[in-house]
Amino acid sequence: MTSASLDTLSSKLNLEAQLVEQFLAVLEAEWALLKDGKTNDLADTTARKEHFAQALDQAGKERETALAALGLPAGRPGLEQAAKQSPQVDAQVTRLFGLAEKAKQLNENNGVAIQVYLQHAQKMLDELNRLAGIGDVYDASGKTKTVANPGQPRLKPIKAG
Repeated sequence: MTSASLDTLSSKLNLEAQLVEQFLAVLEAEWALLKDGKTNDLADTTARKEHFAQALDQAGKERETALAALGLPAGRPGLEQAAKQSPQVDAQVTRLFGLAEKAKQLNENNGVAIQVYLQHAQKMLDELNRLAGIGDVYDASGKTKTVANPGQPRLKPIKAG
C-alpha cells in the first residue's frame, strides 16, 4: 500500500462521512416535522434525502474504487483491512460506521412514523367515504376496494357550525 493510495482512501472516507452527517441533519429535520405533526411539509425533506442518497451512492463507488486501488476487497472487509494499515483511516472508518448506524436507525424510526401517519390517513379516508356512501375507491396501490355497500342508503351529510 502506498501512502498516496491511503491518502486517497482517507479523502474518500472523509467526504462520505460529511455526506452522512448532512443526511443525518435531514433525517433529524424530518423527525422534527413528524414529531410536530407537520406531515404536509415532508416533501422538502424527501427531496433532500433523495439528493443525499444519490451523493452517498456516488461516494460509496469512489470509496470502493480507492479500496480496489489498494488491492483490498470491497465493503466492510476492505475497510477493516485498510483500518489496520493506518490510524487515520481506522479513525475515519470507525466514525463512518458510527454515523451510518445512526442514520440507519433514524431513517427506520422515521419510516415507522410515516407508516403510522399513512395508515391513519387511509383509515380517515375510508371512514369519510363510508359516511358519504361512496362504493368503490382506490387504495394507495391503485387497487379498487369497496368501502361501503353501494345499495346501502346514504347518510345525511353533517353540516358544521
